[in-house]
Amino acid sequence: MALGVLRALQEAGRRVPDDVSVVGYDDIPEAPYLLPPLTTVHNDFAETGRRALDLLLRELRGDGGAASTRSSRSG
Repeated sequence: MALGVLRALQEAGRRVPDDVSVVGYDDIPEAPYLLPPLTTVHNDFAETGRRALDLLLRELRGDGGAASTRSSRSG
């Protein structure tokens, strides 16, 4: 998506990053080689999935699930 946004902005005469900032979310390997280089955010999708499943299973078991995880992070 970010690559499409970069192209559309270029076609519209907008300058990145002077006029508009664009950030990708999938940390593609080519990001630093684009012109301009694309800032990206890395997300470990496997770890996110494991954590989501763990929360779901804890919730289904009645172990507090999301509520206990939120309170343990803040304390």
